[in-house]
Amino acid sequence: MPPSHDEFVDAVVHLALEAAGVPRPWRIQSVPEGIGNHVFFVGDELVVRVGTGTDGAKFPAAIAVLRAAAGVVRVPEVVHADMSCTVVPYPVMVLRRLPGRPLCRSWSDLDAEQRISALERLMEELDRLHRVPDDRVPDSMRTVPWWARREAFIRREIRRQHDCSGFPTEWLSRMERYLDDNFDALGNAPLVGILHGDPGWGNVLFDGAEFCGLIDLDETRYGPSDEDSWQVLFEAGIEAEQWIPAECLALLPGLDLSAPGVLERYVIRETENILLLLTGELSWKTPEEAREDAHETYRDAFDSDDMARLLEQLV
Repeated sequence: MPPSHDEFVDAVVHLALEAAGVPRPWRIQSVPEGIGNHVFFVGDELVVRVGTGTDGAKFPAAIAVLRAAAGVVRVPEVVHADMSCTVVPYPVMVLRRLPGRPLCRSWSDLDAEQRISALERLMEELDRLHRVPDDRVPDSMRTVPWWARREAFIRREIRRQHDCSGFPTEWLSRMERYLDDNFDALGNAPLVGILHGDPGWGNVLFDGAEFCGLIDLDETRYGPSDEDSWQVLFEAGIEAEQWIPAECLALLPGLDLSAPGVLERYVIRETENILLLLTGELSWKTPEEAREDAHETYRDAFDSDDMARLLEQLV
């Protein structure tokens, strides 16, 4: 059982800062937004992230991408990282803190023009991330082909869930048939590079109208750029709101959903998300929450035409 936040300050955070060569700070503030790990602001300059939950296993990839993207994309500078769990009994990273605050705190107050401007700036930055030169991409991320791990996970988990879960077997069979029938879409992705993986409004920093950077790259991976684009659309609520004309949306930098297989790749990605929920390995969700989310995700992906209608508007 991980220690409480107060215990963390003495038993973990100070040790991590000492290992990083940082003088003992006068102010350490716990950040409640940390879900899969513990997060602390150290003064106004640093952030300490401690991987106590499932995100800890993702820290090595996140750190590798932060270093690869440095100077190309606005992401936090890595001051110190230790995955050995020796000095500190968890994976830990110390980062230079970016200015600004999460877009989720101001999005509802923005008018249409401001929202479009924010989306333009965010998509420009994601496009830079997707185009990080190959010689800077960590070797561990460049699985050939990029979808090999996804396919293996989906097929393995479908077999396992047939035997051990209450998820409808006909749904599992339908997901497997969809993968078989649309497998070619994976190889048709036009731009494959480093993805943020979770560009939700909590991971996008703005200072007023000024874009400040991307944070929390724990879901980063190598894949097609349209996966980040879908996430941005979901966060903006485009499928439900009409505050931005489709013709303006289609012109956002880096947002190209016209390539063959975009919708099919989206459904296959959602299949992976459904199975991930069913594993019960997300430390911040109860089994009941995960099961409910898996059912909702299935219905959205397989029993709804919302994404197809949105795609028709954009292309």
